[in-house]
Order: sequence, then C-alpha cells, then structure tokens
Amino acid sequence: MKNALTGSWIWFSLAAIALIVALGGTSYAALSNSTVGTKQLKNGAVGPAKLKNGAVGTGKLQNGAVTSAKLQNGAVTALKLNLTGVTVPNALHANAADSATSATNATSATNATNATNATNATNATTAASANALNGAVIVHGKTATNPKNSQSNEQVDCPTGMHAISGGVIDSGGLDQSVNNWGIENSTTPPTPPTPDTTNNEVFGAVNNTSTTTDETFNVWALCINGAVTGSSFPPPA
Repeated sequence: MKNALTGSWIWFSLAAIALIVALGGTSYAALSNSTVGTKQLKNGAVGPAKLKNGAVGTGKLQNGAVTSAKLQNGAVTALKLNLTGVTVPNALHANAADSATSATNATSATNATNATNATNATNATTAASANALNGAVIVHGKTATNPKNSQSNEQVDCPTGMHAISGGVIDSGGLDQSVNNWGIENSTTPPTPPTPDTTNNEVFGAVNNTSTTTDETFNVWALCINGAVTGSSFPPPA
C-alpha cells in the first residue's frame, strides 16, 4: 500500500532545495570563445608563473617591444648572441687592429704611433725601418795591438749586403792610451772624386798609445743592419 504521507514529504524536500538554490543566486554558465578579452583581464593578472614555457615566441612580439630597459642585467649572454655579420666600427682596445695607437707586438700595423716589435709597419712614428732592424747584428773586430809610443789603425766590416749604422772602439784601458778617431766608411776604394755612397759597410778606429814602456790593445766593433744607408761616410774622408 502506498504511503501518501511519505510521498508528500519527498516532493516537499525537492521543492525546498530548488527554492534555496534560487534564493542563493548561484548560477552556472558555459564560456564561449572570445568571452574573456583584454578588457576582462586585470592589470598584472597574467604573471610569469601563468605562462607556459615557449608560449610567447618571436611571432607574438611587436617590433621594438623588448628594449634594453626591459632586459635584466646579464640576461643576454654571449651564447644568446648571433655574431654573424656583426662588425665593430671603432675599438678602444683590440687584440688585433688594423689601426692601433699603441701596439707592443703587432704582426701588421698599418698606422702605429708606437710599435715596439712590428713585422710590417707601413707608417710608424716610433719604428723607423722596422724591417731593417730585423736581424741586426753586432760585429766585434779582432784584437789589434797598440805598441808603445805609436798610433794603430783597425777596421771591421759588416757581413755581405749589410750596412753599418753605428760602432765604436774599446781600448785596453791604458792611462796613456786614447782613441784618436773612429767612423763609418765604405770598405771599397771610393771613386775619384768621391760621390755619395750607400754602402758604408765598415767601421774604422785609430788609437794612440803615448806610453814609452807599455804596449796596449784595442777592438773596433760595428752595428750592422739590412736597410739602405744614404749619404757619404762618417766622418767624411780627409
């Protein structure tokens, strides 16, 4: 037998639940495409934590959107840079530079104010004949005797093809011994009359020994280079 009272109570309960839901104002609606736009987003609502890795690519960025002010210090490292086609117009310090203000060691220095060691220096303020100084040699002449109460002469020649640019005389140190003169000249017989000579490959010296009791010795030496020498001998022949 159907219980009429129990049935009425069930229908009353369902009606009460429906009324409570209606009075509570709770509603549900499905979101369609384009329902939430930029106007519905609060400033700062989408932070880094809400973005999937790789969600924002280059195609999503407007030209000029990311400036230096937007980059954190150290954010862009050398590994992130594509250096293809990148040139540096002016460099304050460069390991290898076509134009170097100061180049201690330069293989090729087109314009160098100071070039201590330069293989090729087209224009150098301080390296006048850099190539000529490569292979410069000092030639030390044989020991010459300087007998008592006499003047002795000696000379030393540079290697074939080289030229003398300096030299000197070293005596044995006798108190009565002195260098009378020394100079640079051509080791071959000059023409008559003498003409400007570009050979100048010999250094000569004349030493006086005025002692009446002691014989002395001396040496002549020459600094020889590969570069050409202009002008006549030094000092000019008498």
